[in-house]
Amino acid sequence: MKKTLLALAFGLLTIVIVTSYASAQGLKDRSFAKNESFAKDPVVTGSTNNLPATTSMASGAINFKAVKHFSKDFKMAESVKWYKLDDGFVAYCTIKGDNSKVYYDKKGRLSGTLTYYDDKTMPHDLRSIVRSIYYDYKINLVQKAEVGNKIIYWINLEDAGAFKILRYMEGELEEVDDFKK
Repeated sequence: MKKTLLALAFGLLTIVIVTSYASAQGLKDRSFAKNESFAKDPVVTGSTNNLPATTSMASGAINFKAVKHFSKDFKMAESVKWYKLDDGFVAYCTIKGDNSKVYYDKKGRLSGTLTYYDDKTMPHDLRSIVRSIYYDYKINLVQKAEVGNKIIYWINLEDAGAFKILRYMEGELEEVDDFKK
């Protein structure tokens, strides 16, 4: 489990670093598919709640168990796009205005989720904790990773001279990296 969390953390850190330098357009205007190597044409788009049997899922492109789980647990999802990965599937969607990725393995089991927030939509208690320490910094991006029962937040901060990456996990806030401009 630790190896999985460390691998996920490293992957998230890489994503945070890359997106921190591309944050000029704002989070809501970004397309997930632009920065993903696997993001080609989506296999299925739109709501998966009432898909007809003639969709590409009927031919096995997306695991039915994954779609069933997604439809049950993410009822508020909009603009859903499914992509096939080497090791499973991912559903890109918007939930209550926040962009999310929901990952499934090849057998259709939930692997984890990533949710992207900005300063206005991030959890209020987390924003209060960050603001109390880093009050001069702008919050560019917040990523929430859920794997199993673990939740990790990655917070990307910026001020006039530097970028900072913070990790919030199990009630502890830690500065992971600091980049000078």
